[in-house]
Amino acid sequence: PDVSYDGGPVETAEDRALAREAAERAIILLKNDGVLPLRRDLRVLLTGPGASQPLAMLFDYHLQAHRGLGRQVTPVVTVLEGLRPLLPKLDHWPVSSFTSCRDDEIEGAREAARGHDVVVAVVGERSGGFWLRDSEVLSGEGVDRDPTLPDCQLRLLRSLAGSGARLVIVLIAGRPVSLPDDVINAASAVLLTFYPGEEGGDAIARALVGLVNPSGRLPVTIPSSVGDVPVRHGIRRSSASDITVRRPRPLFPFGHGLSYSRVTYSDLRAGLEGGVLRASLKLTNEGPLEAEEVPQLYVSPPSRLYERPSLELIGLGRVRLRVGESMGLSFEVGLEAISVYMPGGRLLVPAGTYELYAGPSSADLRLKAEVELKEDLELRGRGGVLWATAKAL
Repeated sequence: PDVSYDGGPVETAEDRALAREAAERAIILLKNDGVLPLRRDLRVLLTGPGASQPLAMLFDYHLQAHRGLGRQVTPVVTVLEGLRPLLPKLDHWPVSSFTSCRDDEIEGAREAARGHDVVVAVVGERSGGFWLRDSEVLSGEGVDRDPTLPDCQLRLLRSLAGSGARLVIVLIAGRPVSLPDDVINAASAVLLTFYPGEEGGDAIARALVGLVNPSGRLPVTIPSSVGDVPVRHGIRRSSASDITVRRPRPLFPFGHGLSYSRVTYSDLRAGLEGGVLRASLKLTNEGPLEAEEVPQLYVSPPSRLYERPSLELIGLGRVRLRVGESMGLSFEVGLEAISVYMPGGRLLVPAGTYELYAGPSSADLRLKAEVELKEDLELRGRGGVLWATAKAL
C-alpha cells in the first residue's frame, strides 16, 4: 500500500491521462501486413467478448475484478467506447462470453463481417481470482491453466477469417497466450495489450487508428504450443509429440514488437572503460510516422567452462524519433551483468571475447561488436548488483 496517501483526490484528469499513457506505451504490435493503422474511411466491424466488457480491461488485483463486482468502482473505457468517436463507419456485433460464446453469435459475427473492409476481434482472457468460482475468469491467481484461447474464441476467429474482411486480432491477457498457426496466418494484424486498465479502450483505439505508434516489446517469449513449455535446462524434453524432429519454435520471441514506422540501426561501438561496459549506436527513423523505438543490447559470453545463457539482455533504451530524425544512444552496463559466481561467493568476469548484439528484439539483432577481456577480472566489494543505463546522445 501507498503509506504516503493523504486522502486527497484520486481519478483526476491527470490520473486518467497517466493511465492512458501507460496503456499506450505497453501495447505490442505482434503482426501487421499493412492493414494498421486503420483508415477512417474503412467500414469496420468490432466484435469479440472483450469489445464492450469493462471487466475485460482490468487485472485480478484491481478492486472491481478482484471481487467480481457488477458495478463500476472506477470508470472504465471499453474498446467500443474508444473506437466510436474515431471511426465513422464502425459497427458492433456483440459476443457475450469469453468461454461459451454461442453458435448464433459466431455465425452472426461472420455474416456481419461480410459487409465490412476490416473486422476487429477483441479476444483473450478475463482476469480474476480462483475465489470467484467464475467460469468466465481465465487468468489470475489460481486460474491460469491452458495457455491457449478457449475453443469458442478460436471458432469465432476462424469463422471471421472466412468472412472476406481483413482480420485484426486484439488480444487482452495477462500472460503469454498461444494462437494456432492457422489463426495467426489468417490474421492481417495482431495487437497484444495485456490488461490495459481504466483507459485501455481509448489506448487501444488510438493505437488502431495510428494516433499512437505501438512501441511495446515482449517481456516474455510466447510459445507456439503448450508442448513447448516449460523450458528446462539439462533435462531431456518429452512433452511435445514431435520433439524428436524439431526444436521449440517460439510463436513470438522475447523482445519482439513492431511499429508503424521503420527505424534503422547503425554504428555499434563497444569497449571496457573503468570497470564499465560501454556501447553506443545510431538510430534513424526512415518511416512515415514519429516512432518510439526500444533498442535492446544483448551479450554472448565466451565459450568456457562456466554455464551461461548463450544470449542475454543486458541493456535497453526508449527513444522518440521524429520522421527522418537520427539519434545516438549510449549504454553503460556494470560488469556484474557479465559475471559469474565462483566457489566461496567470488564474483568473476571470465577472460575472453564477449560478443555484443543490438537490435529491436532478440530475434532481430542487426549489429554486432566484440569486446576482449585478456584476463579474468574479480569484482571485489561490488555486491553483485546488476545495473545498466541508456542515454540519448
